[in-house]
Order: sequence, then structure tokens, then C-alpha cells
Amino acid sequence: MPAALAFLTRIPVGRWFDFDGEDVARAGLVFPLVGAAIGAMIGATAVLLDRTLPPFLAVALALALQVSLTGALHVGALADTADAMGGRSRKHALEIMRDPRSDPTARSRSHSACSSRRLL
Repeated sequence: MPAALAFLTRIPVGRWFDFDGEDVARAGLVFPLVGAAIGAMIGATAVLLDRTLPPFLAVALALALQVSLTGALHVGALADTADAMGGRSRKHALEIMRDPRSDPTARSRSHSACSSRRLL
């Protein structure tokens, strides 16, 4: 579990544990549990803040917490996927995904994903 937390979040568990690639690979089995825990924390934050703040602000703060906890890992993965959809072949798509630059498709999909969450 600590390797999954270290890989999927910005929680500094690496200060107390030493991990290698094999540890992270084995931790893949608990990635859904870590994701569920993060989702539960974000949802609870939104619900609790909604009691005292306007809904838009409550959700914006909950999303800010999500980005802070995950380092925007989910947004980066969505951007890579959006970029790769323009690939002419599997090889080209993988090259695009490895390229650290982001094109307008990735930025617009990332923006749309974050904006639609605010509406929910």
C-alpha cells in the first residue's frame, strides 16, 4: 500500500519507506483502493464545504485538493491520451505520449474534464 500511495499521490511516504520499480508493480493490485480513497476524500470535502460555501466554490476547492494530492496525475494521463488519439499508428501514438509537450487537443480535453466536474 505505501508504494501505491507514493506512486499515485504526492503524499511523502517515501521518507519512511524505500521503493523500487518492482514494489510499485506489485502495488498495482491496490491502485483501485487508493483511487477510491482519494475519491472518497474529495467527495467528502465537496459535501462538507457545500454546507457553508456556494456549490461552485466548494467543488473548486475539492478539485484543488484532488490536484494537490495527485499532482494532477489524472489530468496528465487524460492529456496524453487525447494527444495520442491523433497518432497515425500505435508506434506514432506512443511517441506522442512520450513527448512532454502538450498540444491544443490535450489542453482542451483537460480543461473540459475539469470544467465538467464543477458542473456535477
